[in-house]
Amino acid sequence: MSTSIQRRLGGLKTLIGVYFLLEKGALIEKHTELLRVFDIRGSQHVKHPHKNVRVYISRKSLKHFTESRNVDLSKHHTKNEVLENIYFAIDQLQETIRDFDKYEFEPPLKHFYSKDHSHLGKPSLRVLLELKEKRLEIISIHFQKNRKK
Repeated sequence: MSTSIQRRLGGLKTLIGVYFLLEKGALIEKHTELLRVFDIRGSQHVKHPHKNVRVYISRKSLKHFTESRNVDLSKHHTKNEVLENIYFAIDQLQETIRDFDKYEFEPPLKHFYSKDHSHLGKPSLRVLLELKEKRLEIISIHFQKNRKK
C-alpha cells in the first residue's frame, strides 16, 4: 500500500475517532464533503468493473458507518474492540474493492464488493458503492459472517 493511501486512510481513521465519541445523531460539519480514499489499480481481476476509477467516501457516510457499527458491535464487544474492528474495515477497503471475492451490480447505480477476511480471523466485508460522475462513492460498509466452506 502506498504512503499516500496510508495517509488518506489515517485521515479517515482520525475522523472515525472523532465520530466515535459523538452522540448518535450529532451533526457534523461539511457532511457532504467527499474524501478521496484510493484509485482502483493493480487488481488481480483483469477485467475489474471499475479499473482506474477513483473511490471516495463522504463525511456523512463515514459517520453513519462509525455510528451504526458502534451500535451493532457494542452488544458483544468492548469499546476498544469495536473501534479496532471499525479501523480494520477502513484498512481493508482497498483490498475488498480492488481484489474482491464477489461483485454484484444492482442497476442503475449500486455496486457491491465483498471480501472474505476469515484468514485474518475477521468477518467478511461488503461495501456498497454508487457510480457518480465517473467516480465511485462508498455509501455503506457492512460486516458479514463468514460462510462455512
